[in-house]
Amino acid sequence: MGHLSAENRIREIQKGRESEFLEVIQDAQKATDIYVDLARSIDNEGLLLFANSMAMVRADRLGIVDYLIRASNKEASIKIICPLTEENIQIIKKISEKAPRIRILNGGDSQSGLFIVNNAEFIRFEIKEVLAEDFTEAVGFIIYSNTKVSVYSSRSFFELLWNERLQYEKLKEADEMKSEFINLLAHELRTPIQPILSLIDIIRSDVKDSNHKE
Repeated sequence: MGHLSAENRIREIQKGRESEFLEVIQDAQKATDIYVDLARSIDNEGLLLFANSMAMVRADRLGIVDYLIRASNKEASIKIICPLTEENIQIIKKISEKAPRIRILNGGDSQSGLFIVNNAEFIRFEIKEVLAEDFTEAVGFIIYSNTKVSVYSSRSFFELLWNERLQYEKLKEADEMKSEFINLLAHELRTPIQPILSLIDIIRSDVKDSNHKE
């Protein structure tokens, strides 16, 4: 079967005519085309796990980020897990300004990425050059599939990682609040005690002076 665009494939799936497929693609340009097609075809949900901060930079160069923004503004649910660094801070800012409904969680570096679209298809990236600026140079191969089992497994993995990162962020926030409270409490306790300590020093000094006079 010849290569169909992801957009056309999803239409076929929705019409019930597309059979299940699983492809391992090593042609970097073909992998790029599928990546862009999938981003363009989002109509209700996009789940994207970036391997590292440069992966977001590469996606932005391909126009993927703009497609995510466009989909979000058309009420699609978009979730992104990506390491947040100085390399992609401007892209994060663009997303937050143009599509505030897109949810982004900070995630750790890895050697692979994942993109699940409309709960119907997914691609998994294997990265060979993590610091490459162009996607064609960075990607080793991709696995592209619409099989129900594969999509379900990939989605479950993404949601597990999402919830894990969400819990981590909540624990981090709680820890920061606890530290802030302890520091505030220590400051408040120190404030009333200080005059008392100063008064004790004055009394001690007076007692010493009285003893010397005697």
